Amino acid sequence: MFTQPTYQRFLGLLGAAIITMGRRTVANLLRTAGSRASGQVTSYRRVFSQAQRMTPCLFELYSVVALLYHELPKGRRVGAIHWPGKTGVTFSDALTAVRRWLWSDGVFARVQGGAGIEELPAPLREVLYSALAPAA
Repeated sequence: MFTQPTYQRFLGLLGAAIITMGRRTVANLLRTAGSRASGQVTSYRRVFSQAQRMTPCLFELYSVVALLYHELPKGRRVGAIHWPGKTGVTFSDALTAVRRWLWSDGVFARVQGGAGIEELPAPLREVLYSALAPAA
């Protein structure tokens, strides 16, 4: 479906789409991806330029989140919102758990001095992750 360069851009946008909060425009995704998104903005916009590609890409995003959630150890599946009558895990719960994992093990672990987040008191870390990871 994609050429190799386009596929690499798609993967970059996919990762950014998982952790981006708010509207998932190409500009917001590129802002989230930061320096990992090399090249021209127009080349990223072309990835989503054809309407027939949007639905499969969104389906792939949901599939990737579901697979990542399934692979998370049970102890890492945190951040779910509970309400009366709720009996299972929603996509929002899965997305929140995956985002928390990506922030803790992906973003903070790779930033210079990012391991310092582990030195923060647990309640403060929880506030930080809760602010960065909600699905809505």
